[in-house]
Amino acid sequence: MKKGILFLILFFLVVCKGTGQILQGYVKTLEEKPVSQAHVILLNSDLKVVAHAVSGDDGFFLITSVKKGVYKLNISCVGFEVLQQDILIEERE
Repeated sequence: MKKGILFLILFFLVVCKGTGQILQGYVKTLEEKPVSQAHVILLNSDLKVVAHAVSGDDGFFLITSVKKGVYKLNISCVGFEVLQQDILIEERE
């Protein structure tokens, strides 16, 4: 079975809410079609899950209260290859 490839459009918003940043974005195919029900998992340097979300029908996901640091973002969905990407969350004023 041939698997599709996930593509991530990621936005970091600077929102002063509590102690962290907001991480949001869209999961899409290379053809720019939204991927619904994709599991978006944020792992710390010890590879422990610190946050997760599931994309909506439009591919949009939202993770709140993300503290500054280096993370591994893991995105998976049935029928697609797993996308893994290292990301850096910086503290903003």
